Amino acid sequence: MPPPNTAKARRLSQLSNVVSVPAFTVLSRSSPARLPSDLPDDAKILVRGCTADEDGHRSSRAGRSYTSPPIARARVENELTRAFSDDRVAECIVQAYIEGPSGVVFSLSADEACVEYSLVREGVTGGKINPFSFLLPSRDPAHAALAEGVRRIHETFGPCDIEFVGLEVPRFVQVRPITAEFRYDRAMARLKDRLQSLDESRWFETEFCIDLAEYPEQDEWMRTLYLEMLPSTMRAKFGLSTPSQTRPFLKIGCQHFASSTFMEGLRVPPLKYFVVGMSSPREMRRIEGEYERVDDVSDETLMENSIILNHYYASIPAVLPSFRARVFALRETTRRALLSRARRGSLEPDIPFLSRLRGELVRDDERMCWTSLGYHDSRGIVVVDGTFHGGPYHVYRRGCESVPDGVILLTAELYPEIEDFFPVIRGVISEGGALTSHLAILAREAGMPLMIQVANATRGFDPSQRFLQGGSVSS
Repeated sequence: MPPPNTAKARRLSQLSNVVSVPAFTVLSRSSPARLPSDLPDDAKILVRGCTADEDGHRSSRAGRSYTSPPIARARVENELTRAFSDDRVAECIVQAYIEGPSGVVFSLSADEACVEYSLVREGVTGGKINPFSFLLPSRDPAHAALAEGVRRIHETFGPCDIEFVGLEVPRFVQVRPITAEFRYDRAMARLKDRLQSLDESRWFETEFCIDLAEYPEQDEWMRTLYLEMLPSTMRAKFGLSTPSQTRPFLKIGCQHFASSTFMEGLRVPPLKYFVVGMSSPREMRRIEGEYERVDDVSDETLMENSIILNHYYASIPAVLPSFRARVFALRETTRRALLSRARRGSLEPDIPFLSRLRGELVRDDERMCWTSLGYHDSRGIVVVDGTFHGGPYHVYRRGCESVPDGVILLTAELYPEIEDFFPVIRGVISEGGALTSHLAILAREAGMPLMIQVANATRGFDPSQRFLQGGSVSS
């Protein structure tokens, strides 16, 4: 193979001397359409265009050249013709496509790197989702090979962003210089790493969790008493066995979250709720009678009543407002009595964290992405600072040839071609998005205000919502 002429192809050739790279060859316009010699017969193949202005130290042009989807070898010649139909494409990389988790590493120094990855194809580079992430160096032995490869690449290329496939046996497919300041929230990256290692994939704040968070100096007593009284109460009052789980609650900073599996095991079936509902007036009279001298009621009885009343309140339909109000009043009396007796003693957090999170933590393990995880007081992550209020707003649909001047684009994903509109727009707000995606790189280079991971940006966007300007700043 003759020496490549474009920086993108030269860097790939240099990368192959440092770490494991999927089989590839570089073709010019005059080269015959040949495949890498060591390619298996059934291999899928990528064709990637290379332009003269890519992978420079001031401008990356990240993701702006033509890249084919994974194709069979019979389609390679057609894809080469398509890529070279763009006069700016000087060379094409023909490379084996590798299945597996793929992502991007921003190697900022010899001692620091931020990794984002997903099983969604182009989920990270294409800015489709909120991906899994972690930091290097990592204590997880599964990341050792990736860390060693990143270290060797950094020794050769300095600060760079690196595309890879596979975690435990990584293959590296591209490297380019970091062309603009890269900021990220280290605390959130560490939190994601810890949450990814847990067996449970969904945690959420219940009413009880909120009480624990409001009285952190007494949370040990409250949680211990709750777990002590739960089995007998559920068995006696609802005929249910309490699910056995080693971690029913998770404490992150001062917040408590309940395991969805644990809480689902406490759900009373509808038919049983009907039977229980028939006896609830009698049970309510019993509790009200006990509370005539509430100071004489034991801690255990108060907690038992609290569990019963929470289940009643959750099951009573809104069409019974007077009975619902009666349950609510009793529940609040129980809550106040318990809190007045709570002994001092604070549980150590399972994961240290300073900021408050939203009330639901959900990850999609099949796609390796987060469907709900973020700060309580922010709708998204600011990648490039700017003004996101005031509009006018314009929903971007892929394939449109123009957008109005002076708008803030609302988009489902961080499509790289949105860069074409940078000269006329004021900013971009995206539902998906990774910090290391191609458009995020281009936005940093251009200073284009960009916010990612904003729920319902293209469907129910409310410009009056407050944004956290420091959401992506290192902490």
